[in-house]
Amino acid sequence: MATTARREAIRVSKLGSRQVVVDPWDWLERVDGGPDELDHQLLVKERDSVVQLALAVLPERCRALLLAAVGDPPVAYEELADQFGLAVGSVGPTRARCLDQLRRYIERLGPEVLEGTTSWAKP
Repeated sequence: MATTARREAIRVSKLGSRQVVVDPWDWLERVDGGPDELDHQLLVKERDSVVQLALAVLPERCRALLLAAVGDPPVAYEELADQFGLAVGSVGPTRARCLDQLRRYIERLGPEVLEGTTSWAKP
């Protein structure tokens, strides 16, 4: 009896490892777009070009600050403050304003890049 119970427990545990619990409605919410698909690659390249265009339109000081802040390895706020002549406490707010400006440019340039009517006028 003990042998039968042990074997049954082993059989059931092996079955459990093969079963994957899945929400039956999950496929409705899934967006196909794996990294190997052409559409995904095109969307990534399009997004990258819009970000590069928006960075090119940014004022030089904002562009330099944002690029320095995302360096690898990350640059400390003290170094950024010295480099850009800012108080250490104003690096974060200045960076936030530059990011907001970049976000506005991306929102404005995105549809224009798709339509081929990019305007370099600043928002």
